[in-house]
Order: sequence, then structure tokens, then C-alpha cells
Amino acid sequence: MILDVRPVYAGRVIQLSIERVQLPNGSVAELEIVRHPGGAAIVALDDRQHVCLLRQFRHAADGWIYELPAGKLDNREPPLDCARRELREEAGREATEWQSLGSYLSSPGVLTEVLHLYLARGLTPVADNHGDFQSFHVKDPAGFGLQISNGNRKNRRQAAAAGKTAAAAPFASTAWKTVWLDHISYEVPNYKEVVAFYVALLGWKAGEDEGSQSQCEIGDVGDIIIRRGNVQPGAPPRPASIGHISFGIAGFEPDAVKAELEKRGLNAREDTGGAGDIHTANYKSYHTTTPNGADLQISNVTKATRGA
Repeated sequence: MILDVRPVYAGRVIQLSIERVQLPNGSVAELEIVRHPGGAAIVALDDRQHVCLLRQFRHAADGWIYELPAGKLDNREPPLDCARRELREEAGREATEWQSLGSYLSSPGVLTEVLHLYLARGLTPVADNHGDFQSFHVKDPAGFGLQISNGNRKNRRQAAAAGKTAAAAPFASTAWKTVWLDHISYEVPNYKEVVAFYVALLGWKAGEDEGSQSQCEIGDVGDIIIRRGNVQPGAPPRPASIGHISFGIAGFEPDAVKAELEKRGLNAREDTGGAGDIHTANYKSYHTTTPNGADLQISNVTKATRGA
């Protein structure tokens, strides 16, 4: 029986209180209680009887762990609805068969959270279709969301883009023309594993393994550098992230590009890939920082000079 409740903290998910209670044996105790809305977890089995586990970075666990797809109940939703939603959002899968495996208290000494456990079978990737556009969402080995679609040059918008930006231009136009995706810098905990995944799934062409990264060709679209994220000694691995994106522009002339950047109050950090002076190096580029703090790279690479 609860004799008294003293609220201590109310957050987005939990409420912490000190509760004075009378126990079944008649004694009185003061307990620290964390109230939680509860959640659902899913044991998702594929056709090979493999269980779907997610690799997640959890600060409370002090590192990366493998866990079942799971999440909290939103607005007192039915637990099965929560399980279906979490399987779609976290694992990119839907299931045709659902079976309740019961429920349990995750830590009854201090926490009121009740977890509802479900077995899910008949897994299929989540479809994201809009009219003629068809796609599926999946996760790569680093946990990064990947969308695979039927988009191509023939079914993309045919007319010239005629939309207007929602915000005023921050400076006068450079009149530059982007002609190539030089590369995406993709930082992951295990670059070898991620390279193998994209080569096998999407047919990317892997480049030379340089010991900490590999530059892959994404068909006729451009390139991507999949690299190991820089982590301080003793620190936990960082989650997958896009470090920067490099675009090739037509008519790249080092001094003119630098001048145009600086004229607009943007920094111009020279990058030749370690090949020396930007005027004589084959690879010429500048990094600059966008208004929202992102690293943008502008280079001389075009489809014709790719890999030169």
C-alpha cells in the first residue's frame, strides 16, 4: 500500500519519485520508483530461422550492443501496434505472422516498465511507394538507413527544375554548375564489412583497401569513400555518419574558386589528397563550411576525369 509519494523528476519518458509504502509483512519502506509507459520487443525470425538483432550505440551500456527491435508504447497504444511500428521503423521489416510470447517486468525492483514480447514471422522489407515511385527501406551493417528504389534517369522528373527556394539566398550566385558526385565520405565502425555489404547488394565496385578506407564506384552516379570513423583511444565507436560530400564543378580553376568562396565570407581549405600544390596536383579541391556547420567539398573531378 502506498502511504506517500514525493515526485523528484518528470522527463519525456520516465517519472522518478520517492514512495513510502507498506509491504505485505506490515513493515514500512521508502523506495525509489521509476515509472515508465511500457514497451514492446520483437523476436523476428526470417526464413532461415535467423533472429533480427540491431547493433545500437547505447550510452547507458557504455558502447555498442546487439538488441531486439523494441520501443516504448506511445499514447497508450495497444502493444501489438507498438511492435508492428517498431519492427518497421527500426528493422525496416513487416511481418505476416504475429504471436504473443507474454510480458515481463524488465527491472521490477525500481522500474514499472512492462515489456510485451512478440514472435514475428513472414518478414518482408518495408515498401515506401508513392504512385510510380517504388522503394524499400533497409539497414546496412553500420545501422544506417538505406532506401532502394526504382528511380532512374528515364522515370525521374523530365522537365527542368523550376521551384523557388523557401529561404532568401545567403549571397549572390556563383553561377557554378555541378557536374559530378566526386564522393560521399561515409564514416562507419567497420568499413570492410560495410564495403562488402554494398558490393554484394548494390553492385558497387570496390577500390583498393587502403587500410582505413576504400573508395567505391557507385555505377555512373559517382563515388563514395567508406572509411573508419576517427575515434579517440579508449572511446566507444561512433555511430555511422556522413562526414562530408564532395561535388565536382565544371571549369574548376583553383584561384577563381577560392576567390569566389572568400568573397561570400566562406572559408576555403585546400585539399589535394596529399599531392602538394593545388595548381599542379591532379586532384584539386576546397573544403568550406555551410551555414549549418556541415563540411562541403568542391572539386575539379568530373565523370571524364574520375580516378585520374
